[in-house]
Amino acid sequence: MNGTDNDDPDDGFAATTDDIRALAADAALESHGVETGGPAPIVRHGIDVVSIGRIADLLAEFGASFRGRAFTDAECAYCEGRGEPAQHYAARWAAKEAFCKVLAEESPAIPLDSIEVVREATGPRLALESPAAETLAASLEREGVDPDAVAIDVSLSHDRRVGYAVGSVTVVGIETGSRCDRPTDENTER
Repeated sequence: MNGTDNDDPDDGFAATTDDIRALAADAALESHGVETGGPAPIVRHGIDVVSIGRIADLLAEFGASFRGRAFTDAECAYCEGRGEPAQHYAARWAAKEAFCKVLAEESPAIPLDSIEVVREATGPRLALESPAAETLAASLEREGVDPDAVAIDVSLSHDRRVGYAVGSVTVVGIETGSRCDRPTDENTER
């Protein structure tokens, strides 16, 4: 038997996988200037796929009204400056929906224009305004994560030939050990 066909559950593979996850989370945090090496990181991930045609239809039907409710002025300027604006709007819409999926709330009512995809030389990033920033902070605090010590990464993709855009958002933070839903001496009934 060769070394790759080992089905032994005690072969250390699970620990190696956990180590790889921890290293990847540490690297993500460090790339955003967050110190690591303490408690285990918490990773939340959201992904959304949207039809470019659906967004094109919304743009055609509702025009400036739709753009004004869902996108910032900077996002509109970027998308309108591209050869195929609908695919760029669709990717941003997908990223905003993916962001909402990383939150602990089931269906938060966050205005989409409070979530902005900012284009930088190193790639896209999310800029959060009120109430999106406060909703994320509250969600993280409930999970015992310091909102000031998180890394947020966003990835966008779109393909006109298949007619879809994808947005992916990953939030990595460090657990502080104080979850809001955990009973403490002060809030435990006796």
